Amino acid sequence: MFGGVKMVVPSHWTIVSDMASVFAGFDDKRVRTTAPLDNTKVLVLKGVSIFAGVDIRSY
Repeated sequence: MFGGVKMVVPSHWTIVSDMASVFAGFDDKRVRTTAPLDNTKVLVLKGVSIFAGVDIRSY
């Protein structure tokens, strides 16, 4: 609530968002590579974001 989150996630992972956002945003800003997605690596995000943004970035 009233804050932001920046997460660093590898670009070949699959992200599933189950977020409820109220006046907030969810951005996946990872750099896409030519490597295929690894279906064994799944990050599931659950929660509520109120007046806050969630940014996903790659390293």
